[in-house]
Amino acid sequence: MKVVWGIIMIVHGLIHAMGFVKAFQLADIHQLSKYISKPWGILWLGVSAMFLATSLLYVFEHPVWPIIGITAIVASQILIFVYWTDAKYGTVVNLGILLLCIHGYGKIRFEHTIKEEVTSLLEVSVPEAGEKYRLDDDSTNVPPIVKKWLRYTGVRDQEHVQTVYLEQKGSMKTEPEGKWMPFIAKQYYRLQDASFIWTVDVESGPFLQIQGRDKLINGESEMLILAYHLFPVVKEGYHEKINRSAMIRYLAEICLFPQAALYKNIQWEAVSENSAKATLTVKNIQVSGIFTFSDSGELYSFESERFYGGATDAQLRTWVAEMYDYREFNGYRLPTSCKITWKLPEGNFEFFRMEIPYVEYNRKTY
Repeated sequence: MKVVWGIIMIVHGLIHAMGFVKAFQLADIHQLSKYISKPWGILWLGVSAMFLATSLLYVFEHPVWPIIGITAIVASQILIFVYWTDAKYGTVVNLGILLLCIHGYGKIRFEHTIKEEVTSLLEVSVPEAGEKYRLDDDSTNVPPIVKKWLRYTGVRDQEHVQTVYLEQKGSMKTEPEGKWMPFIAKQYYRLQDASFIWTVDVESGPFLQIQGRDKLINGESEMLILAYHLFPVVKEGYHEKINRSAMIRYLAEICLFPQAALYKNIQWEAVSENSAKATLTVKNIQVSGIFTFSDSGELYSFESERFYGGATDAQLRTWVAEMYDYREFNGYRLPTSCKITWKLPEGNFEFFRMEIPYVEYNRKTY
């Protein structure tokens, strides 16, 4: 689609160049019947150049392209009004390009905001290469099955982890009878205060683009869902229910950075031979969930009571994450696939299927 719009802007720009050609009598342009003076001809050429520049910058994703594009559209529309009889149909193309520029501006602004938030999130003292965190079986205060899981994942003698970056792909639903929508996402974590920022692009239909950002910073959470990077569909946050829900999500996701299990903000309690209860505490707020493991220490699932939805009237429901398809990332054995299910009164609602193609530890920059 990007190439198509790039070509449209190139053609639109070349059409504007016809005004310059006619003004300077470089060729006979029958399509333009009205006289064009040389000053107006130079303006036609300038608009042509701006559309060509917009096309090039758009294709290569330079952040200035929407501004140049909107400037070109304004100048173009002035010319169209002056030479309405010959050029009126250019208004339709200008309108299409204008919508593209507005969307592009929203995307750039959204990404700039995310970059600032992530940069702030990653401002921690990341250890230099070679610094290790050793799992001491005698002093580490976790149940035996959790120690077995940590050994299984490869935590022993690995580099100390303070930040995590990972990429996700998969599909999701927003309601039990809804359609599965493909998505791609990126997520950044800071382990010292159980914080994260998650951004997602969802293919919700041929004419609708949905973007989202879910964040938890030092115990306070906000969920934002936008259409075309501009128009808020959902904006909920900074109240107890959504804060607790985000903390439960973080707790479930430590399966992707198991060293977090040894941070002081997580306390463990044995439930059975193959399961343990983890309690995450942030700013005097506590949430808990049950991790279940195989005999060999492979993590199977996480279950907790979580608020269904982000509104202030959301009700507690059972939330289950199941992990599988283990492989090695940076010396750790981690699950690469996950599915998440709500257990609702009317029946189970599986709403999230995810794969993890990439994980990076101690990332320092956006």
